[in-house]
Amino acid sequence: MKAVQLDKNTNDRRLAQRCNQEGLVSCFRLPRRLAEADDDALLASCIETGRLLLTFDRRIAEDHTTALAAGFPGVMILALEDTARHTITTKSAATLLATFKTEFPRWHDVPWLNSVVELQARFVSVWRVEKGALLRTGLIAREHVGWQEALLRLMESNAFDHGAGAPGG
Repeated sequence: MKAVQLDKNTNDRRLAQRCNQEGLVSCFRLPRRLAEADDDALLASCIETGRLLLTFDRRIAEDHTTALAAGFPGVMILALEDTARHTITTKSAATLLATFKTEFPRWHDVPWLNSVVELQARFVSVWRVEKGALLRTGLIAREHVGWQEALLRLMESNAFDHGAGAPGG
């Protein structure tokens, strides 16, 4: 079962409960020892525990590529469209996530290794860390038929290119 770590902004008790009740992932609220820690410490904890990070922080991967360079269990960013006039809330994030889970029921089974996925209502952006830089590997319009398979291929490629799918990797 995939483990998911909430950060300071996503650390909502109801969100964690809903995720855990679905039984597809183990969702963990932010430990007290990390409540005031910087992002590097949070990312190090996710790497150590093998937990996918769920965040609203659109810059976390870009600002911390060094922490992610050796491989990481994945980052999922929930975001509003670039033109939105307000910020994402746990309520709007829960709705966005629920829709994504319905449209992409295999989301919890795909390889997240070395993938940063930003989920918006209309688009999914996918990046990987390579040679200390964040590289976009795809931008997928969720309105297109088969977007889920395109996302899966990008994530498999990111995991394989990092060595997870390579023989002995």
